[in-house]
Parts: sequence; C-alpha cells; structure tokens
Amino acid sequence: MPLDLPKYVVPRKNKDGTQRFYFQLPPHMKPKGWPTYARLSDDVGEMFRQAEGLLNRLQAERGTGLPAVVHAKGSIPSVLSGYHQSDRYKALASSTKGLYDYCANFLLEWSKAAGHPHMRYITRPIAFKFLDRFSSQPTKRKKIYVFMRVLFGYACDVGEIENNPVLAMRMKEPEAQVHIWTDHEIDTIVAKADSLDMSFVGTAVLLAAETGQRQGDVLRMKYGNDYKDGMFYFKQNKTRETVSFPATKKLRERIDAAAVPGQSIVKAKKGGRHERQKFNQDFVRVRKEAGLDHCIFMQLRHTAITHLARAGCSHVEIAAISGHTDRSVAAMMRKYLPRDSEVARNAVQKRENARKTDVLSR
Repeated sequence: MPLDLPKYVVPRKNKDGTQRFYFQLPPHMKPKGWPTYARLSDDVGEMFRQAEGLLNRLQAERGTGLPAVVHAKGSIPSVLSGYHQSDRYKALASSTKGLYDYCANFLLEWSKAAGHPHMRYITRPIAFKFLDRFSSQPTKRKKIYVFMRVLFGYACDVGEIENNPVLAMRMKEPEAQVHIWTDHEIDTIVAKADSLDMSFVGTAVLLAAETGQRQGDVLRMKYGNDYKDGMFYFKQNKTRETVSFPATKKLRERIDAAAVPGQSIVKAKKGGRHERQKFNQDFVRVRKEAGLDHCIFMQLRHTAITHLARAGCSHVEIAAISGHTDRSVAAMMRKYLPRDSEVARNAVQKRENARKTDVLSR
C-alpha cells in the first residue's frame, strides 16, 4: 500500500529502488527566502517529524498561525498548484519555468483581487480586459497571454473547465527588431572578439550563425559530446528535439583548432561553461568595440534560417538543422523573406535565366 505522505512532501526513487523525500512548495506558495526544496530524512518516522516542523514554520512565516491557505478547487491558485506538480511543468527547461512563474504572479494578483473565483467564470471578454492592462508593454502582454493559454489548457485537461477561453486571441504583436546579420557583420565581430582575447564570444556568434541554435544550446555544447568528428548531435534544451547535422567547413575549422574534449565549445578564458548573463555582458562589449550595436545575438537564429533559405534550402531541410517544425519555418519565411532584398534579387535572376533558356531552346 502506498505511503500517505504529509502535505508538500514529494518522493523520488534512488537508482537502487529506495526512496528519498523532499519538502517542495509550489513557487507561488514559497515565503521569501525559502529554498526550492528541502531534503528530508530517509527514515520515515523522522521524515514525518521534519515535514511537520516545516509546515509549522510555513504557517508562522505566512503570519497566520493557521494551516496554509487552501484555495477553492478550480480557482487559479488551485489549478496552478496542480500544474506545478504535473509532468508537463517538470519537463520544461529551467528558463521556461522561470518565465512561467514570473507570469503566474500577475495572474495570482488578478485572481486574488476578484476573490479567487472558479476558472469557469473567467470568460473571453474578462481575459481580454485583464490583458489590456499590459497594452503599453506588448512583449510582456504576449508572454502573460502565452502562459494563460498553457494554464487554461491544463485546466481543460484536468476537467476544471470545458473550453479554453483564451485560445487564438488576436492581439497586436510587439514590433520585432528585424535584422538579418550579413556575413561581413559576423566576420567583423568574430575578428574583434579574437583581437580582444575573447575568442569564446566569436565562437558563440559563429556557432549560432552557422547552426541556427538557441543561445542556451550554443553555450551548453561540449566538444566530443554534442560535437564530434565534424558532426553535431544533441538534444535541444527547450523543445527536447534531437538534431543531427554536419558542421560547415568554416565552423569546423574554428572548433577543432581550439576546443578541448569534454569541455564546453564556448568557454571563458579560465575554462568551464560561461554563464549566460556574463556572456551577454562580454558580447555587448565586443559588439560595441566592433561598432555593431544594432546586432543582437538572438537574431542569429533567424539569420541562419534566412541564409539557408537564400541558398535554396527547403523548409524540411531547414527544420532538420534548426529543430523547428516545418510550420514554424514556414511562418518565419513569411515574416522575413518577403522583405529580403537578396531573395528578391535571386528571384529576378532565376527569371532572367529562364528567359535565356527559353531563347536558346527556340
């Protein structure tokens, strides 16, 4: 018979089949300064005593002296608590979890002000009115909307509501900073990074530009693991998609000349993986020194995809490298290529070539 565990105690199995226990609160329940989780004793009796002590401490720090607040079933806090315990939340990348937890705070404040009603009472017009609060911050509004869609979708799946009222809401999209890096800009930043003894920045830029991978995956790649003998083979952190493709000659030569087996391809001067925040600071410094302040690292993924399309690659071929779905590639092509002058020149040249062929065949 399974053990009836105390509230907020989560069991996990060791490799040998034995269990260990953790006291783990949903993010929105944690008082300031509390850890994400606390390891409890493997002894069941001691584990129960430790869990009771933590619950008492939780009640005291929440300033009630009473059992922790239990929200009505079907309310946003209740559904959110279930979502945080679900496999779909646990499978998310840590960066995505952080973004969703940030967005959840706005929904919780909104729900609290309304007395935490059941989610069935949140209609589409009510959701629109809530999102309109962020109309002056379109990027923020879009992120909150995406999380709302996920949370209400989860509420549908667990039977709290019948339909997701926030699906396919039409809102003004934040204006994207559209800039496709040129080969000259890429080469300039790589050269400047090398001259500043910050070659890891140049390597990261070239990796992103040649492979179309996200920054997190670029900084995480290891020589001999994710890249070996001229081939990339790794699982993307965000989507968990596995991609496999050869490196370009230009990229292969740079990696093989400096990388060390078992270490990150993009590494700081003293070795080891470069933290993203520190890397961004170094990238901004190199970018400024190169006189290319308009170049943003995140644009390199779109740059790689656009360059592949310019070269005549199909959506399926691009998706095999970038890890996007064919639908996502098509959406990006609709967004970037219609305004791309090089693609336009290629199209005109193809037309001219067709005319020449037609004349010769007469």
